[in-house]
Amino acid sequence: LLKLIKSDAFTSPHKSFIVNMEYINRMNKGFLYMDNDIEVPIAQKKQKEFQNTFSRFVGNCLRQE
Repeated sequence: LLKLIKSDAFTSPHKSFIVNMEYINRMNKGFLYMDNDIEVPIAQKKQKEFQNTFSRFVGNCLRQE
């Protein structure tokens, strides 16, 4: 079976990275920690914007359950 890819699940916390928000385990002090233990930096200029984007994503996921 093919899994549908949600285009709103992808974001760029840093100019060198694109991540799928479905696989973010946690966020702490300017870094994302992915399910596969990869640590991804969040650009200082994007921290507030990223927090808002991620919060909306999590809220939408919770409403769909």
